[in-house]
Amino acid sequence: MKNIILLIFIFSVCLLHAQNTKPLYPLMTLEGSYQGKNVYIQNPFSDENKGFCTHSVKVNDKVYAFKNESAFIIQLDSMNFKMGEKIKIEIEHSNDCKPKVIYNSSSPKRNADIDLKIDSTGVLKWEVK
Repeated sequence: MKNIILLIFIFSVCLLHAQNTKPLYPLMTLEGSYQGKNVYIQNPFSDENKGFCTHSVKVNDKVYAFKNESAFIIQLDSMNFKMGEKIKIEIEHSNDCKPKVIYNSSSPKRNADIDLKIDSTGVLKWEVK
């Protein structure tokens, strides 16, 4: 009986510890909506780990396999997202460096209708909708 109580106690302590631990490395988070574009990441060299800066990438909490090179693309267009669907990208990186987002089209596209007219006096007038 004492062994069972001890085992439950050790399991509880381990579970509490696992819930309260922070990630080993800093986390960069990008949030937005899918606009039909991929995300390009510049991945500098890390002196701390003698390799590239990025350790792991997740897209909507799913591990994303990437080539750990000086730059890489997060291929959102191959993930069957619908236009406007919410996306969350998490990039775990070394303490001494930070990946740079080169291109991120997470902001909504803006469409405008422009109506151009030249009146009888030769003045150009326009209306934007």
